Amino acid sequence: MKVDLVNYIPHFVYLGTLGITVGSMYLWLVMLKRRNKRPPFTKKFLRSPGESLDQQLTDSQLHFMLYMMMIMVLPLLSFSTYSWNLLKNGKSSEIIFISLGVIGAGYFLYKMIDQVIKINRLRLGLEGERAVGEELNQLMLQGYRVFHDIPKELTGNIDHVVVGKNGVFAIETKAISKPELGKGDEAIKIKYDGKQLTFPNGLAIRKPLEQAETHAKWLKKWLSKSLAQTVYVTPVVTIPGWFIDRTAPSKNVLLLAGGEIINNFKKLRGSALGSQEIEMIAHQLDQRCRTVEAWTPEKKN
Repeated sequence: MKVDLVNYIPHFVYLGTLGITVGSMYLWLVMLKRRNKRPPFTKKFLRSPGESLDQQLTDSQLHFMLYMMMIMVLPLLSFSTYSWNLLKNGKSSEIIFISLGVIGAGYFLYKMIDQVIKINRLRLGLEGERAVGEELNQLMLQGYRVFHDIPKELTGNIDHVVVGKNGVFAIETKAISKPELGKGDEAIKIKYDGKQLTFPNGLAIRKPLEQAETHAKWLKKWLSKSLAQTVYVTPVVTIPGWFIDRTAPSKNVLLLAGGEIINNFKKLRGSALGSQEIEMIAHQLDQRCRTVEAWTPEKKN
């Protein structure tokens, strides 16, 4: 049977375009590989502020690019299939292929918008943890031990943990967008009555306080089990960029604005620790946080 290659031209165009795209990406990955080489680092790195959020952000950006690529490919695929059907049968339904293309494009556009919302939320959280992390790192000049993005046993992580003579502190960072400039200091002031956070627009939330308490309880349990002695952990919430109006003493969770960390951390009252206890706790946290491997595109067998 004689095959009329003309009928398959649309498929050749589509597959050729897709092949060039995929082939270029594969070639780029191959060029990145360093065969028979290994990194010079002998141990894993400590986790950085926002390590988990950074990984989630990278994944969301890759998903966004994938959905965008699908939207670009759909018209070509629809036209290719329509043209092939027209050449083979002498007729083709434009409405069917247009409808399929519109439905597919609409679905991937929805997924793109969803990823954009997620990316913005993750970026705000990541920048908040980095901002607070930079402030906390300066506490090391005062003798504190500071750790970031401590992974928990199953899911989740503790944003920061600080260990010093005045105790162990599990810190939850809450990054919240501020209103536009020109509205005065009252527009960026949060009221804290020891039980909840109340924003200038009247919104009252407890979730960051509850998260800090949950993290502190988990950390207390884990450290106490690891060291075979009771280790008390104080929950702290930090909100970078906002002012805090404390209308009542803190009940269970301490609250700090981003700019209050360096000058006020020594004033926080946790459970006093000796030098040996600090070193023991810091060692456990170091072991748990040292999970970041050096980049190597190909491991030698």
